[in-house]
Amino acid sequence: MKKFLLTHGDAKYWPLLDLQHHWDVGYCDLHDYVFIEDRQSTPGLPDFYWEKMRVIYRCLMNDAHDGDFLAFKDADALIADRPVDLYIQLCTEGFLNYDVACAKYPENNGKSGWNTGTLFVNANDKTRKLFRRLLDGGPIDPKDWGAGHNQTLGWEERAFAKQFEDSAEGVNILSLDSRWNYGNAIRPLGRKACKNAIILHPAEKPVAYKLDCIRRSMDLINAGAGPIDPLADWDGKGELPVYPPMNHDAPGCC
Repeated sequence: MKKFLLTHGDAKYWPLLDLQHHWDVGYCDLHDYVFIEDRQSTPGLPDFYWEKMRVIYRCLMNDAHDGDFLAFKDADALIADRPVDLYIQLCTEGFLNYDVACAKYPENNGKSGWNTGTLFVNANDKTRKLFRRLLDGGPIDPKDWGAGHNQTLGWEERAFAKQFEDSAEGVNILSLDSRWNYGNAIRPLGRKACKNAIILHPAEKPVAYKLDCIRRSMDLINAGAGPIDPLADWDGKGELPVYPPMNHDAPGCC
């Protein structure tokens, strides 16, 4: 089998791709991944965030065979635990029985929804059809999202969640905790969770902050001191709240 690490960024995020390029290449060399870095902007896609669906689908159709593994991360996501092979670690958490894995929002996002800043895919006919269907279907209008859903979510994430609410094609998703997407989007179980982060994702921050956070994190990781915690590095007061455990309440989701 082959393992792929995919990432994408438009011109706004090219500095983040540049910053992490050697880091990602080094990770792929260490764990025998094929690295695909995509910087294209595609006319006709609803917005920048949909490019990840195109990148994944293209790899599924052109590069990956059944049984191969794809790991996608946004340009502002950093592999913080470099000794961990993403595929092997996911397999210890049951991924072989699933088609897709993604970190899930807690209850404050309603019934179901994931942050697609990191996505993990087993290559098979079901996942090829899933990502083709996402690209063909396009975004879901916020007025059709239903009560209890965060209206600020990227539309591609709501469309992604909708696929599993409908249990389309029998695709099963493994709901991951915040170690796999640690940052502002996926709330941790407590402020100490950062030390266990596999992938750091300082989402919902300006690009300048993302660059600084990732650059400092890389330096700290190289020194054996761990990454910057984007949730501890905040401008509020007092202790950060402790959020409830991740929900596992959506059809097709463990």
